[in-house]
This record gives sequence, C-alpha cells and structure tokens, in this order.
Amino acid sequence: MKDWLISELKAMSQPQDGARYALSLSQERIMLLERLPAGDTVLGEAKFGDATWDEDVTRLRERAGGRRGTARVDLLLPPDLTLSRVDRFPGDARKNLREAVWWRLDTMSTQRPEDLCFDAAIIDADPATGFLQVNVAITSKQTVEEALAFAKENGFKAQRVSSVASFDGFPQGPLFVRAARNRSDTYSLRRSAAAMVAACLVLALMGGARALIERGAAASEIEEQRITAEAAFSDAALLRDATLDLARRAATPATLRKERPLVVDTIETLSGVLPPQSFAERVVIQDTTIRVEGVAANADAVLSALEVSDAFETPRYAAPPIATEEGRGERFVIEASLPMKESGQ
Repeated sequence: MKDWLISELKAMSQPQDGARYALSLSQERIMLLERLPAGDTVLGEAKFGDATWDEDVTRLRERAGGRRGTARVDLLLPPDLTLSRVDRFPGDARKNLREAVWWRLDTMSTQRPEDLCFDAAIIDADPATGFLQVNVAITSKQTVEEALAFAKENGFKAQRVSSVASFDGFPQGPLFVRAARNRSDTYSLRRSAAAMVAACLVLALMGGARALIERGAAASEIEEQRITAEAAFSDAALLRDATLDLARRAATPATLRKERPLVVDTIETLSGVLPPQSFAERVVIQDTTIRVEGVAANADAVLSALEVSDAFETPRYAAPPIATEEGRGERFVIEASLPMKESGQ
C-alpha cells in the first residue's frame, strides 16, 4: 500500500512532456500536428462528412508513424470545451496544489469536481503574504472520455489529453489525462483527485500522532505568514482582510462543503425558478453571493421569482433593467445572497 501511495504521488507531481504528434479536435475536422521546438506544423487534416474521410484518417495515422492502433498522439481539445481561471490560494497550498484546487472546483464550474478533469500551475507568488496565483485549466470528464473513445475508434493511441488553447503556466498544455502504460484510458480524477483522497485516508491511518504534528506545523506556518503580512502592510484594513482570507481558505475543506451550498445545486434551482421567456446568459457565484445576468420578457418577473424562492435571499437589481436592441425584452443583472446550510444538514 505504501509503495502504491508513493508511486501515485510521484506520478501526479512529475511534469509530462507532450508527444511528438498531436491530434487537434474540432467540430468540423481533425488536424494532425507535428510539435517541433520552432512551433507546431500542420501535417494534414480530415473533415467530418467528407467522402474521403476514411482515406484521410488512414493517411494521418500513417504520418503519425504507425499502423492502426500504434500511432501515438496527444489529443488537443478545442478552446470552447476547455476553460481556465486564475485564482488565489494560501502559500500552504503549494505542498499539495491538486488537492487544494479540487476542493475549490465547485466555485469555478457548474459541474461537480468528480465530473471534471483539471490541471493547475502556479504563475505567481506574493513575497509579502505568501499567497499564490494559480491558473486552473478545466474540462468535462465526459468530454475527455469521448475524445479518448474517438481516438481509439479511429486507430490512434492517445498518450495524453490537453487543449489547443494556450494557457499561462502550461508550456506543454494542461494535462487533463495521461494514458498510463498497460492501464485504462481513463486516467483523470480516478487517478488524481480520487487517488489523492485515498492518499489522505492512508496517511490518516498511518498514525494520529503524525497528523497532529502536521496540523501543528501548518498552524505555525499560518501564524508566521500572519506576522510577515503584519510587518509588510501599513494599512490596518488591508491587513485584516488578508489574514481573515488566509484563515478562511485554510479551514477544513469538509467543513466548507457542509456549510456552503454546492454550485451545481444552486444552478439547478435557478433554472427551475426562472419564469418562462427568460434565460440566464451568465451566472457568477462568489462565496455566498450569486449574480445573474440575462434577458427576460419581464425583468420584474425574474426578480419576483427569486424573492419567493427559499434558495435566494434579498434579491435586488445590481443595475437597472434595460430594453434589448430588438425591443422584445429586458436585459437584467440581479444579485442575491445564498443562505448558508444549517448545521447537521
């Protein structure tokens, strides 16, 4: 068990270089790229629906250096199926960045963390407070599995799944999945976040005394960061906000998930209460505040619907409703508070 744990942690911490060839996927076509130090070179493409599809795919597979099933490639997802977000983490997150990001995923996406594949890279660190700027690249686990199935069906051997989009902090592209040798194609949260949770359980079973020591060390490090921040900041208000934020982010993730409603539940509730002829174009959830931007035949009806729902508190216009350019509705921006879960729920 210990050897397995060590191998899992090493596999997740080591950088993964991209393959020589990559298959760029889109809704219209697939393109085979050769990845050279000077940049990517397009070697060919195959368009969906063309009469020559089978011949074109065979030619791409041969250019990638193999017969059916031996052409090793990276899979690059299109930009519209991936996203990235820069978020702020306490310095202690550097020790186990993937776990820290995993617990934050429900604030970055409408999907559950279990349904996502992700990669994270530290792009900056504040020398005064120790806070980290982390770029998190995210895609749907279903999208990854469909890409792997497509590659296998067409005779390609996927080495890793990444994105064609360029994300800061990922020179080789984010690593959503790496197809480990002699293993299942679905290396993602089952081998990353889920394995990390298993690792935490194993560490807990290895000794309560060690856990207490690590907790004490973490508390000491947090106190040192607070003292450093106090010496660096002259503005008392700024110091207060920074230390409170550090304490909140260092809290036990399980406690946070019990007290705060899940994003996916909030989105489902919102879609259920919106009146007919209204829809949300953008939803932003930050801590216990939700901001909904959209278009409706009657913006007041949307506000009223949120007022009568138990899932939202004190809904109000963040900006006055304005008529759409077509004059067939109103564009609205509404903010509301999200009630905290009661203890024991």
